[in-house]
Amino acid sequence: MIKTINLQKIFKTEEVETWALNNVSIEVKQGEFVAIMGPSGCGKSTLLNIINGRESADSGNITFRSGLKVGMLDQMPEFSPEATVAETCLTGDTSILKVISQYEQAMDSGDAKLISQASQAMDAAGAWNHEDMMRQMLTQLSIFDLNAKMGTLSGGQRKRVAIARMLLEKPDLLILDEPTNHLDIAIVEWLEQYLTRQRVTLLMVTHDRYFLDRVCNKIIEIDHQAIFTYNGNYDYYLRRRSERIEALEGELAKVKNTLRREQEW
Repeated sequence: MIKTINLQKIFKTEEVETWALNNVSIEVKQGEFVAIMGPSGCGKSTLLNIINGRESADSGNITFRSGLKVGMLDQMPEFSPEATVAETCLTGDTSILKVISQYEQAMDSGDAKLISQASQAMDAAGAWNHEDMMRQMLTQLSIFDLNAKMGTLSGGQRKRVAIARMLLEKPDLLILDEPTNHLDIAIVEWLEQYLTRQRVTLLMVTHDRYFLDRVCNKIIEIDHQAIFTYNGNYDYYLRRRSERIEALEGELAKVKNTLRREQEW
């Protein structure tokens, strides 16, 4: 299976000089739906930000598949409060919107060669029906007023606009930070069904056990700065993690018994 991301020996310290990530090595393959698990403060969101380029590691190597297009959904998406829903989805520094903008500029120039090149780029990006797809996806996400300003929307509505904007970019890798926060059950089920139909790779942090169990096929756990990988859903992860902890407790009991006997001797 083709590797989508390969992280080797990632180190990252926080401002208080404690390790957020210590010698972390992770491999995510094309088509895998991966959840990162671990206690609060273990570095899950930091790891997502490093992969997305928002933060830099102190040391280590990150390798991406050639031409990989990454989409990021933040836990608390931020938008200009005065921008409308449509403006939010149709403006920004994304590859597909750049292609559309270049096509519009080519049309304004009247240069036949530029128009031809821009048209080919629109074909390659599948950008001709971008606005229609936006309307359709927002409707499916129960966002009906495209002229509503982002500052007037609830947290759940802003999250749905953020989901639509990310999916419209047609990324190969989706990075999701608590994707189901502020979403009702119907929207969570829509997102689950949409993701399982797409040929994408998924990397996420979430505490939603239902979503984890239904969507993910691989769990990566960060526990005391060590990495444990489980190739299965959330239920499988819980069973195997329990077995691992029982085995560790058994080994610890043996060590204590050996130490006690040696002390008595």
